[in-house]
Parts: sequence; structure tokens; C-alpha cells
Amino acid sequence: LSNKESYKKLNEIFINLKWSNYSKVVLINNASTILPISHLNETDNNQIYNLIHLNLISCILASQLFMNYCKTNNLDNSFIINISSGVSLKPIEGWGLYCISKAAVNMLASVIAEDSKNWEYPIKSISLNPGPLNTPMQKMIRDSDKKQNPIKSKFVKMYDDGELLEPKLIAKKIIG
Repeated sequence: LSNKESYKKLNEIFINLKWSNYSKVVLINNASTILPISHLNETDNNQIYNLIHLNLISCILASQLFMNYCKTNNLDNSFIINISSGVSLKPIEGWGLYCISKAAVNMLASVIAEDSKNWEYPIKSISLNPGPLNTPMQKMIRDSDKKQNPIKSKFVKMYDDGELLEPKLIAKKIIG
């Protein structure tokens, strides 16, 4: 989802779906990165563009496509779930861009609901914070520079103590 070609492919997938065969359709926006973990004033411009594109713009574009197909096909049971984070509400030093992007994703969920509220079949849209998951992103946090990520030790301890949640468990709860 980091390049424009991805949206052409997603559109092709949507075009080829037999939308009328489904009683419920769900888009889950989960693509994101935490990198770079660095203070905002020390972050390269390209890194800023890349993170904002993947974490926010890709969600907007995928949601826009999905919304248009739901509206065109008069789907009365459609959902968009944006995977957010607790840092969308409280900034963490060194994670500024990730925090900013997740706060914007929260607003995206509200905008989708607001923009579709007067449709015959509005889209139900939420932003969900799954909690700390045992993912490659968590490894990036644990492997980061403590100078840029002062709370690194908290996540190392959570990992060592087995406190990170397994993604499959959370996925089952989301779709359950």
C-alpha cells in the first residue's frame, strides 16, 4: 500500500467482487509502520512522507474505494474498521509521527460515518485499539535506539514477561 499501483489492484479486486453475494462486507485498515522511531526534528522528510502515506493516506484511499462500492451496490451491512493505537490519544517521545497518524486514523473513522450518515445504507466505521501485540512492529520498538525511544525498556519487559497479545487472538475477537 506504499505505492499508487496498490490502489489500482485493490480497485480491480473490488470490481471483480460479486457484491450482491455478501450479506456483510468489512474493510479492515491495518497497514502501518512505526518507523522511523525518532524525534520529529531529527526525522528525514522522506521518512515523514513514507510513514504518513502508509499509515494514513493508504487508509483514506482504501476507505474511499470501499465506500464508493458499498454505496453503488446498496450494501446495507458494511463496516470499516481502522486499527489504531493508544498512542493516538497520548503522545510518546520518539513516536511522534506514529502518534499523529493514528490520531488522524481515529478521525477518519468519524469522517466516514459522518459522510455516509445520510446514505440509504450508511457505513458503520470505527477505530479500534487492540492493545500491545506481539508483532514485528513490537520487535522494531524493542530493537530501537533508547535515545530516540526512552520507553523502550517498558516494551522489552512486556515481551519478556509474556504480556504482549497474540495477533490471532485479537483477529478472532474482531471478526467474531
